[in-house]
Amino acid sequence: MGALNTQKPTAQHDQWERRLQVRRRARQDGAAEQPPTGSAAIAPGQAEIHAAFAQAVAGLEAQGAAIGARLERDFRRLTPAPIDPDPIAARALIDVRQAESRALPALNRARLAAESARAEVETFKAAEGRKGGAKLPDSPLLGIGLVMGLIAIEAIASAPVFAGKEGGGLISAYFFALTVSGLNAGAGFLGGFFGVRYTRHRLAQMKLLGGFALLGAVVVGAALNLFVAQWRTSGEAVSAADASGPFAALLSAPSVVLLMLGGIVFILSMYKGATLFGDEYPDFGKLERQARGHEEAFDDALQETREDLDHAAAPHLKAIDDKLAAHRAAFAAMQAAFNEAADQWLDLESAHRALDRTYASLIALYRQENSLNRRTPAPQSFSAPPAPLAPMLDPLIGPGAHFENAKQELTAAERAAAAAIERLAAGLDTSFRNLQGHAS
Repeated sequence: MGALNTQKPTAQHDQWERRLQVRRRARQDGAAEQPPTGSAAIAPGQAEIHAAFAQAVAGLEAQGAAIGARLERDFRRLTPAPIDPDPIAARALIDVRQAESRALPALNRARLAAESARAEVETFKAAEGRKGGAKLPDSPLLGIGLVMGLIAIEAIASAPVFAGKEGGGLISAYFFALTVSGLNAGAGFLGGFFGVRYTRHRLAQMKLLGGFALLGAVVVGAALNLFVAQWRTSGEAVSAADASGPFAALLSAPSVVLLMLGGIVFILSMYKGATLFGDEYPDFGKLERQARGHEEAFDDALQETREDLDHAAAPHLKAIDDKLAAHRAAFAAMQAAFNEAADQWLDLESAHRALDRTYASLIALYRQENSLNRRTPAPQSFSAPPAPLAPMLDPLIGPGAHFENAKQELTAAERAAAAAIERLAAGLDTSFRNLQGHAS
């Protein structure tokens, strides 16, 4: 007699048992001594159970085949065409070479202008005996602002001193002070520009002219400040100790203040006159500014050329990126379809395992009920395992190979695109280096 069925029945077990009437059929076959004790044949009821479950497995097999066929159709629809970025990169390099050829004449002109201006500076340095480079101010506007600020400070500081002398009041004194301060700063500035600078000249006659200009500026500045101080204190009483001498009126406090302010503005303006627009050596700063301007223009032209080269390559780079992005999107859709089909196949496999367990449980139940209702011993075949259900063929084997091939193709496409982009970048750098080093 076979082993008793001790498994707890499941809902599926109960459904199949009621559908196939397993207990009733087993009792009938047992009462009829079917199969006979010495027979090796399969019991009729057991064969019916096997046939019913084989049909259910065939239904699952058909669902699996439908999943595989649907996935194959999806893969044929979603599989992207292979991309070949090499022709795109080749066309891009042609456009880059053409942009390089178009830019070369303008770069030649800019380079020649820069080299000529720099050669002029070097010739000037050799002729004038200058060893170092020209000293240029960081910002001429800042220096001009400083001079204007000095004029304003002197006017503001000296206006109250003039207010007591001017009958027009403080506003009139401010206008008068501003005029005096401007004249004072102008004299100092001109003395620095035409005097101090030219006293450093290599030629003796230029030094002499510079000396005269400097002396003239100093005389004008001193006369102006002394006149203003004398005029401010004229008519005022001075102490008996200081009443003698032609400059006694200059010893008063207002006069000293005016002279100090005027002297400071004059000296600082002279310094700015000598250094504001370039090196203290005449014409050195002008030539250096011109040379730097041409060199900056050449650098700007190089930068614009690089942008033109990048602009020529940009559409082709975008085309490669777009094709690669479309390839990745198609692969992602294939992966989503494969994952969905795999989930469905796992559900079918789970259903097949559940059928297999229910089948084994019902066979055990049939044998148990058959054995209990027999008058003779159960046949030896009841001790043997029941005929197994047919295994389900995996419908994802073919699509899985297709999917792995698509994954390899995507990897190859990414490598090819990266190599093409790298070649294009190298071509861009080569063209730019050619323009930098061979424009002549």
